[in-house]
Amino acid sequence: MVKKRLLHALVFLSLLLILCAFLFPVYWMFATSLKGKAEIFAYPPSLVPQSASLQNYGAVILGASNDSVVLGEGGYFKYLRNSLIAAGSACLICIVAGSFGAYGLVRLRMSQKRKRDLSFWIISTRMMPPSRRPSRFI
Repeated sequence: MVKKRLLHALVFLSLLLILCAFLFPVYWMFATSLKGKAEIFAYPPSLVPQSASLQNYGAVILGASNDSVVLGEGGYFKYLRNSLIAAGSACLICIVAGSFGAYGLVRLRMSQKRKRDLSFWIISTRMMPPSRRPSRFI
């Protein structure tokens, strides 16, 4: 009984240690986002921000980078719009191409066995890992 409880405690402590190791980078990003420019580049780094400020978030969203660490101008919404346009157009192209391919497969006359083999081939190509063709210049 005592050995079992000790084993459970050791497992719990090791899992807690692993959790802390995985969550520390997330904490570090959040804590750094609240620091000012001088405090970010200070040595040695501090774990807790001395003067927490939301100025970096405002600089990212509004695009104004007077004393913040933001490198680009233009604001968050400009980049969000560009990403939505790229993702939306890629989805639209895939849906149109997939619709034409599906229509062709539906109208194709073949036996039931060939349909099953074709369906298996299409699904199995999605399950295979992608391979890289070796370059001829190497």
